[in-house]
Amino acid sequence: MLCIRKIQARYLLVSNARDSAIYLAFGALNLDQDLYAPIFEFKATELSNKWNQFFELLSSEKLRNKIEDDLKLMYDKLCLSSLDKTYPETLIRKLGASRYQNADLISKHVRHLEMEKFRKHSQAVQEQQQALDSEGAYALMELPMAHRRCEGLIFVDRSLEEGKSVEEIFGRLIHDYDKQSIFRKQQSFAGACALYKKANEAEKPQIEEFIQEHKSGDLSALNQVECTWIRIVRKLFVIELFPKITERIHAFLQTAPELVRFVSPPTGIEEVRNRELFIHKLNFVRIRDWSEEELKTELTAALNFEQKLSEPFSQAKAQSGTLYGATLLDWIETIGIGGRHVAFTNILQNLELDM
Repeated sequence: MLCIRKIQARYLLVSNARDSAIYLAFGALNLDQDLYAPIFEFKATELSNKWNQFFELLSSEKLRNKIEDDLKLMYDKLCLSSLDKTYPETLIRKLGASRYQNADLISKHVRHLEMEKFRKHSQAVQEQQQALDSEGAYALMELPMAHRRCEGLIFVDRSLEEGKSVEEIFGRLIHDYDKQSIFRKQQSFAGACALYKKANEAEKPQIEEFIQEHKSGDLSALNQVECTWIRIVRKLFVIELFPKITERIHAFLQTAPELVRFVSPPTGIEEVRNRELFIHKLNFVRIRDWSEEELKTELTAALNFEQKLSEPFSQAKAQSGTLYGATLLDWIETIGIGGRHVAFTNILQNLELDM
């Protein structure tokens, strides 16, 4: 008991290497609980099987819950030690005097964890990108531009490092530009802008002409149809799938660790994003070689269908709340509206090209 008083440990682990037991030392010392009644026992051979129970018992949230219960008992004891009926309220105010400062500190800690998560993710992406050669980067240019340093820029850098000429690289970027998907076009346009900055004066005019022609973001009939279907698929997923996804995520968050609930909560978008990209790929292959007349007919029908989805989509999105994850990927629902895409202008600004 003297050791427990001196160390002030909350739990006491007693083990002979074969059998182990955990005791609530704090409760025995301060709350008149039985020191000799273990709260968890296990044999060395059982540890792997009981690890989840062990972790559940000693997780930070479980420990905090137990401390809260103990504090409640101590609060009640303190209250009943007084003859002043106003003392319980006075004690509550005293205990909560720093609640606003603590809430602010918690908010700062959560922001720090979010930034650390973002930093680690960015670092992992950079490490993956560092391992790419020009062909590896070129193959990934069909994906949306998820990072400022996109695969199109990496393709240009790696190609130059491998000794390819500016003319050869530029030709590779734009040789099928009219038939490229909207994601590929963004990557190719970004690559062309980066290449322009690295080219000599004799090589720049041809690249500049291409940039000037496409910087407005006006979309061809092919890309207008493509973007309309990207928006439609997103809206159909939100209408049809998000109610069940939202219900499942809400249930999961009831028992999820705080690190998940407050720093890395799942979103419905994360669950459907890969399916969106897969459907987009199939659909683009379907329409890529259509005639201009066929594309115009398809665009009219698709826009009419999208209009019918407008109201149910707004309702489903509102019901999903923060689980929609709009801060991350809401650009999908506005991509290509009005036959233009602002990403091309943004690329120029991000690469500090004044054209």
